[in-house]
Amino acid sequence: MSRSTTASVDQLVDRAVKCVQSMQYSVSCGHFLVAFKVSLNCQSRESHQQLTDKWRPTFLYAFDRHMNHLQTVVNADNDTIIDAFNEAIEALPDCEDLHYNKGLYFFKKGCLSEAVECFVSSLALNPDYNLSHLCLENIKSSAIARWHYIMINDIKRNSVFKTAIHRAIESGFNTVLDIGAGSGLLSLYSVKSGAHKVYACEVSDMLYHLCRDVLQTNGVMDKVVLFNEMSTNLRIPQMIEKPVHLVVTEIFDAALFGEHVLTTIYSALKNLVDPNHGMVVPNRATVYGVLIESNELRDVFTVNRRQFGDIRVSDDVSFCVDFNDMKYTTTNLSKVADKKFLSKPFEIIDINFNDILQIEKLLERDHMFGIDVNCVTEGTLDAIGVWFDLNLIQDIHISTEPPSELIGWEQAIYPATVRPVTTEILQNIDVKKIEYSELSDSFDLLEINFNDLSQSKDEIDVEPNNKCCVNVVQCGQLDAILYWYELHLTQQIVINSFNMSPNWHLAAFISKEPIAVNPKNMIQFSVMFTNGFLRFKDLRCEPFI
Repeated sequence: MSRSTTASVDQLVDRAVKCVQSMQYSVSCGHFLVAFKVSLNCQSRESHQQLTDKWRPTFLYAFDRHMNHLQTVVNADNDTIIDAFNEAIEALPDCEDLHYNKGLYFFKKGCLSEAVECFVSSLALNPDYNLSHLCLENIKSSAIARWHYIMINDIKRNSVFKTAIHRAIESGFNTVLDIGAGSGLLSLYSVKSGAHKVYACEVSDMLYHLCRDVLQTNGVMDKVVLFNEMSTNLRIPQMIEKPVHLVVTEIFDAALFGEHVLTTIYSALKNLVDPNHGMVVPNRATVYGVLIESNELRDVFTVNRRQFGDIRVSDDVSFCVDFNDMKYTTTNLSKVADKKFLSKPFEIIDINFNDILQIEKLLERDHMFGIDVNCVTEGTLDAIGVWFDLNLIQDIHISTEPPSELIGWEQAIYPATVRPVTTEILQNIDVKKIEYSELSDSFDLLEINFNDLSQSKDEIDVEPNNKCCVNVVQCGQLDAILYWYELHLTQQIVINSFNMSPNWHLAAFISKEPIAVNPKNMIQFSVMFTNGFLRFKDLRCEPFI
């Protein structure tokens, strides 16, 4: 190196120091950066190191004041700030402080991915740089949703997945794709169970870095290829060498399907899984529901109060959530104290995650199917509670049915309707499959002429004052009122639903409690035809007069 170069560097540093003393921090930074660049390109490594070690604290002081001026006084745009950081890092590429400060700037701007990259670069230069460690951990903690911690701490769930994965890999499904790797738990289970190769994908930047740390700490990175991608972006052979044998995933929310699990599994089966020797764990799922009455759940979807301090709301004004925006909420049904189940649990759907044709059909636009549910008690239908059973493999199952041992999943709660629906005990009966005794002669409840417009209104009185009186003809116990209908298709053609079972079952109104009756009694009850349904009320036994 020539003496002139050394003299030039020394002069630049002298000017920079004098500018600091006179508080000309922006000019000082310019002189320092030129001096460092000249030294980096022209001086020996040892000389350059001596120069930067000596003057780095002074430069960082000036640079900090310069950046503060740009941000608070000049109001420089984001590109100008980033260019200033990049220019400084170019002159001092081994300065962990600059990478840290740049990361801090990104963090304050909410650019968490960029901030993480800077903090990681700072730690690569100095693993003991505690400020970067602290910021990185804070970002991970703040950016990772709380439910991730609950899932990680769900011992029952983790144990079941571990057993299922071990059994699958023991059966020869030894190359694995972990979709939604999260903290890397299922990938770890796969490696520990003997998988030859594991491909893991996690789209969240924060979780991706956390997953990488976990896998590195456990010494399995030689068996795992980790992608910061959605699984639908993975390609064979560019990213995955050949089709995998096993897909493991737990991207299920409380309603099972909320995290687009069907689209994800369908894409994997179609593009990434060996069609002749491939399997998804969990193998299948069954979704169940139950009808619920609950003031507590009703208050989640509607405002039932009429008085708010001095403000009175008219009775004809109603408040409710926009059901187009809010598909469902979640809660732990075991902790809903006032819940009342209006039905027995019923199956909504059973799905085989290894059946690509079934998944393809479900993914068709506006795929809909109907479910008939019988109420077992009277009440107001406020919500439908939903949970699911997962069959992971063979005889290994877990369920979110309340009360559930699993702490990671709550139950999904769907609002039933904008207005509460009143239910009564109504069931379908196949008279050929039950034993029964008739306690009365048959009697007429209602006759409707479908061509009479006056009878098409919403409510039709069945009898004057809506009362029915029926004479008992033999002793017994009144459990239910069966009713059926005759259809007069023409004057000559009549069909009777009583004689057409099992094509049409009979309807039955079930008494809340059995009533002992004898021929000296008369059964009284009220009947209304409301909103398209017959409704029975006030069933009681009176002495025959």
